[in-house]
Amino acid sequence: AFLEPVWGSGSEDPRSLFRRKLGKTRPEQLHNFSLPMIGTYDVFTEAAAFDLAKSEKPWQGPLRIFRNELLEGLQLNFYAKAPVRPLKTLEDIRHLVAVRILIGVLQFRIVSRYSSNHAPVQIDHSDSFREGCAVTSVTVNADPRDWRNALACVVQEVRAICDYGITESEMNRYMDAMLKDVEKGVAENDTVPSEDHLNFI
Repeated sequence: AFLEPVWGSGSEDPRSLFRRKLGKTRPEQLHNFSLPMIGTYDVFTEAAAFDLAKSEKPWQGPLRIFRNELLEGLQLNFYAKAPVRPLKTLEDIRHLVAVRILIGVLQFRIVSRYSSNHAPVQIDHSDSFREGCAVTSVTVNADPRDWRNALACVVQEVRAICDYGITESEMNRYMDAMLKDVEKGVAENDTVPSEDHLNFI
């Protein structure tokens, strides 16, 4: 058996008793980006699994269906990856806020089409540290006998926002909500444990 040195000159950090030497370099993670960087039309990063210089383009991932006779519900998951837009300028922050507002408006429109406030649709957009890219996800939970209507609801609202955008009242409502969240976060900054901050990051 071969044992790696835990400390000393053979370890990654000779001063540490806990940090082991990396056996080999980690493989590079490449992404099949569905979209270019937010706010652009054709900007990708070196982490793309395709080369635009060679006229290569993103391709659609495989469709996977898991079936079981005992399952009583249906869940559809859609994921889209995009390069992370760095926050360096005011323009970068504007695009980030715009995406947050669009996601909030879309979620509200879908929820308002149901009789209860617990719509079986969850929409999220975030910069994933684990994935190394920005991930947009749409999760639809539906009865297996009525999945077409549940999916049509989401598709209709997405197309409506793409074609007509959002109204001024929706814009103002979500801007006010975001500002209130920021004010609340500042007011509770000294009372929130450090562990919660780390979990959020």
